[in-house]
This record gives sequence, C-alpha cells and structure tokens, in this order.
Amino acid sequence: MKLYIKQDIKNIEKNIEFFIKNKVGIEISLYDVEFINNMRLSKILKLSKLLKENNLKITSHLPIHGLDLGCRDSIIREYSSDLIIKSLDLSSVLGVKKSVLHSGMNPLRKGQGQEKWLKRFELELTKIEKVAREMNIELVIENVWDDNDIIYKFIVEKFSNINLCFDIGHSAVYQKNIKIEELFKKYGNRITHLHLHDNDLLEDKHFHFGEGKIEFENYFQIFKKYLKEYTVTLETNFDEKLYKDMEFVRKGLLK
Repeated sequence: MKLYIKQDIKNIEKNIEFFIKNKVGIEISLYDVEFINNMRLSKILKLSKLLKENNLKITSHLPIHGLDLGCRDSIIREYSSDLIIKSLDLSSVLGVKKSVLHSGMNPLRKGQGQEKWLKRFELELTKIEKVAREMNIELVIENVWDDNDIIYKFIVEKFSNINLCFDIGHSAVYQKNIKIEELFKKYGNRITHLHLHDNDLLEDKHFHFGEGKIEFENYFQIFKKYLKEYTVTLETNFDEKLYKDMEFVRKGLLK
C-alpha cells in the first residue's frame, strides 16, 4: 500500500518539504481549470523537475466541476472530454501514473435516459482511455453520487484497461443501501485506489478521522480481505491533524 495526500496543484511547491519529510506521495488536484489553463510551460517543467528530483510518487485527480461526458449537448460533452484529455497531458508531464476520474452521472437519471447517457459516456470515455493508455497512465473511475453499482458494473463490462476508485466518504453518504462487502467481493479485483476521509453520514464533509461517524474498522477489514495491490489517498484537510490521519490509516491497513 502506497500512501498519498491530496494537494491542489497551486500549493505543491510551498508544501513540498512535507511530502519529502513524511515520505508520502501527492495526489494532485486539477480542479482549478483557470489556473491550469494559465500555467506557463516553464512553470509546468519546473514543477515536474522538482517532483522527479525528490523521487515523489504522483497521482492526479482530473477536473470535475461542470463536466458531463454523457451530456446530450455535444458542445458540453466535447468540452468535458477535451479538458480531461488536456489534464491527462499535464499529468503525464508531471510524472503521474494513475489518474482519478468522476463519471459525472446523475443518479436521478433512470431507465432510457440513463441508457442513452451511458452510450454517449462510453464514446467519450473510449477516447479518454486511449490517450491515458498511450501515456501509460492508469485511469480509475470513482464512485460519487451513485446509489447503486451501475457505474462500476459498466466500467468492468466495457473497459478492461480502466480500473476503479472507491471513496469511503461518498459511500457512507450516497450508498447506504449497498452492502460494502458484497461490493468488494464483486469488484475488489478492479479496485486499485482508495479515497479516505470522515464525515457525518449526511454530507461529504472530508473531516479528519474520528471527527465524523464512519466506522473505519469494518471498512479496513474489507479492504485487507479483498484488495491486493492498491494505493490510498487521504482527502482530509491539509493541516497539523494530517500526522494523526497518516498514523491511523497505516495502523489500520498495515497491522
């Protein structure tokens, strides 16, 4: 298990010593599209050099806000796909080997509407997967608002080169009707990345561990039972409590 800490791309340079000292990887958040679009090539190359010189392991979280890969509107669909591909290109330059992607599917869309959305989503994701494969980046699709396993099932059936990311906070809030051990029995061989944080079971709060109500021991036992090679990103706030968070996860998953 390799441990990563979520960090916005804007803050990596000023916090680089934390990652070097604690020997943890960085999951680079590429959410700020305006910032990314305005990054000069020299700035990108400088950051890439800094990461490689310090032998830091890197994953990335691709953009999420306002995107819809299955949208009926082709302009929105193509913009979403193009932005994600551009972010993969940036990820590759920075040395990323694994990138997280939200499907963006609205769980309120059911029946024929959902089927049509998935067909359009498949076309765009096929283009994205091809680019990721050419860049030697493992693409993982994260559970978000899904109230069932439709996205996991779809990915496993349609894309042999795309794996899955399991977000514990999203599961606790949005997937209360899903039996977690059954989910891992079914998809554990394709879950290669975890997002860990705490919440109050009502909202996706990203608390530090112990500040919410998630029962981590049960999850940790399931992870150790069904997962083989996987990476873990802590998505709690970047402050002094991170040290306890790292210790908590290492004890929970390595004991």
